[in-house]
Amino acid sequence: MDSDEYINILANHFIPWVDNYLNSIFQQDGASCHTSTYTVWWMKTHNIPILDWVMQSPNLNLIENLWNHLDSQVRKRKPVPRSKQELIGIIQDEWRKITIETCQHLILSMPNWVKAVIKAKGGHTKY
Repeated sequence: MDSDEYINILANHFIPWVDNYLNSIFQQDGASCHTSTYTVWWMKTHNIPILDWVMQSPNLNLIENLWNHLDSQVRKRKPVPRSKQELIGIIQDEWRKITIETCQHLILSMPNWVKAVIKAKGGHTKY
């Protein structure tokens, strides 16, 4: 994904959604489309506060574990999708099945993640 695509998604989906949530802070990783000069300028222009985040820190990123959960559920599906469209449909179906409880479990396990990262001195953990 390049910066133009990323900003298009933000403009058409994120901005209309986030207007309902005052005092939001946006988190993103160090992907090039997130850190490009154009994206940084666009975010500042639209007054989107960005959370300072350690690059390469998936141990502390809730969405990474949610992606792993989604990937696991998609891989369990039989028969295996035979086209890109089938795969997209399966991903969307599995995404809709993610429960509030699954998300709450990830959130509640965060203190354990932090302890593990501290114990590993920032190195790899089981999370």
